[in-house]
Formats: sequence, C-alpha cells, structure tokens
Amino acid sequence: MRVLVVSPRVAPGILTLEAWDALRDAERVVSAEDGPHVDGIRAAGIDVEVSAEDPSGDTVWIAPPGDLQWARDLAGTLVDGEGPTVEIVLGSHDLPGARLLDLGLDELESGLLELLSLGVGVVDLARAKLLGDGKRAL
Repeated sequence: MRVLVVSPRVAPGILTLEAWDALRDAERVVSAEDGPHVDGIRAAGIDVEVSAEDPSGDTVWIAPPGDLQWARDLAGTLVDGEGPTVEIVLGSHDLPGARLLDLGLDELESGLLELLSLGVGVVDLARAKLLGDGKRAL
C-alpha cells in the first residue's frame, strides 16, 4: 500500500513522476476526501473512489492535501508488525518561497482583522497598511 501526499500550494494535477507511476500502477486509488487534487487525478483518466474505510491490497491512498501527519497516522494504524508494507509517496513539493508567502498572508490577515475589530474603515485600513503601521490612528 502507498499513501500519496500532495501539497496544497501546488496546482491540482501537478505531481511527481513517482506519484503518477504509483497512481497508474495501483489496482485501487482511494481518497479520504474529494477535492481539486482528486479532480486533477480523475482528469488524467484515473478512477478515484472517496472512502473513509481502511484500504487494502495494492492501493494508493491520497492523503488530504498538505497533511503529512495524517499520512503518518494512517501508516501507523495499518502497520503492526504483521500488517502490509506502507510507503509514503510525495506527490508534490512546495515551491521555493511558498511557506514564506503563507506566513506573510497570515500576518496580513491578522493585522486586517485587528484593524477591523477596532472599527477602522476600509479606506483608513488601506492607508494604514500602506504606511506600515496598522495600529496608528489616521
């Protein structure tokens, strides 16, 4: 059994060659949830079933995008010494700077929420962000 992990920061359908080989070679492809990455795989002609049941046999299990811990937990529950061999396949990698952009967007979002909670108007909010000091009254 293989568990496919994809990045939420990479466009659906953009996968490594190893991932495409695993998907094409599998007897069964299962995903815990439906979404854009599953749609991208289906668009390539690969049948994907959505199921919460533990997969068995020659299966590729698609982890929720970006959730490497989910994949590790699933592998841990399936492997008990007598269980199947589980391989984690990295389907896509974050592009350089992608996580840095996430941090910047999180910072911007938290600043905007703070200003909105203070009752600052949209024009004042934009002006405050351009000046770089969201807490200063304008």
